[in-house]
Amino acid sequence: MRCLLLLLIGLASSATAQLDNNSAFFEGERFDYVLHPPVGFVLNTRDARADGYSFAFIPEDQTYDTARVIIAGHFYRIRGLVFDSVLTADTARLREHFGSSTTLTPLDDATIGNDRPITGFFVNNRDYFLPTLFTSYFNGESEIVILDCLIAEAYPRSAAEDVYFAALAGFRVTERRDISHHLENR
Repeated sequence: MRCLLLLLIGLASSATAQLDNNSAFFEGERFDYVLHPPVGFVLNTRDARADGYSFAFIPEDQTYDTARVIIAGHFYRIRGLVFDSVLTADTARLREHFGSSTTLTPLDDATIGNDRPITGFFVNNRDYFLPTLFTSYFNGESEIVILDCLIAEAYPRSAAEDVYFAALAGFRVTERRDISHHLENR
């Protein structure tokens, strides 16, 4: 079961490094992770954490409970575990949770904002609607970042895809203490 490890908020959209209450930040052992929301979205931690996520990005004109699309994230430390084993176990749990007719179709050549690869899947069930449309896993060696795109049944999948890939574009990973890259070219 996914559990919350840590969420810090910070980092501005300018090179002055003023605090920003709209970006998710996680300081890993080797990497720093900064996730900027898609345009028109805001960071939500209180409701997301109550739901078991580290953070969520929701449309700025909606609440967490009424949001028709949510980008939800998890930060986990996986010291001593192998990324592929964590990925296999988590995707198996997704299939178990959502049912045997659930398919996870790999996203080809998915990358985050600074062109690092991320392992992503389109999630579907031929028998019924699933609120989780995409899930992606970033291998940070000693930690893993998982991003989910959750939608309401009436929300267009094509619009959710645009939001999801905008969220991936706003995700930056750098070597520890090289935070300037996060602030450039947002």
